[in-house]
Amino acid sequence: MINWIGVKLTLPNILMSMLILLLPLQIIAIRKKSMFMNINCSSSIRFSFFEAVLLFYVVLKLLYSFFEAIIKPVDVWDSFAFHLLKSKAIFLEQTISPDTLRYISGGGGYQMNIPINVSWIYICLGQWNDALGQALFPLLFICIVGLFFSTLARYVSRLNSLVGIFIVTSLPFVVFHSTISYSDLPVAIYNLAAVLFLFNYIKTMNYKYVWIASLLSACALW
Repeated sequence: MINWIGVKLTLPNILMSMLILLLPLQIIAIRKKSMFMNINCSSSIRFSFFEAVLLFYVVLKLLYSFFEAIIKPVDVWDSFAFHLLKSKAIFLEQTISPDTLRYISGGGGYQMNIPINVSWIYICLGQWNDALGQALFPLLFICIVGLFFSTLARYVSRLNSLVGIFIVTSLPFVVFHSTISYSDLPVAIYNLAAVLFLFNYIKTMNYKYVWIASLLSACALW
């Protein structure tokens, strides 16, 4: 539809669209506190030595993920030939052209979530930059670590919450996928986020978590 009506994906156009579509939703979400899970850690504010060590390790892993992702060009096949090639086409044409995507898309079944999000980074930068485009994936990694910690912190101690995110950031395959621009990590993150919100529903019986979990599951498919 964007291609058909001739709207170009320029930064002002996108920001104006986001303002019109999302501002009312953000106001409602903030007033109802529906986007925030009230973290209630039973531990004191002061970190113990063991907690500080766990937190330091997690921060190092997240920094490593960023460093590894943005110092190298795209060097894995699916990312280079499908995901990020589509993002470059969207950026250069300033639209989502079905004809162009059909022409370059050998992996026709791949989701459009990644190309659209990476092209957004290019549009914000005002240039095509492979390395910085890959920053999307460490950012998603940070998001899921934060969401996992905030969910655990509602029900267990801060120490156990830190152990939980320590385990997540210690999985070599997860860290590896946060640096290679594959769709595997975003799909896994959306699914895990959906499970976490479903878990919150089971614990609280608050239906807002069911809606959030459903939306995240749909995003995982997309």
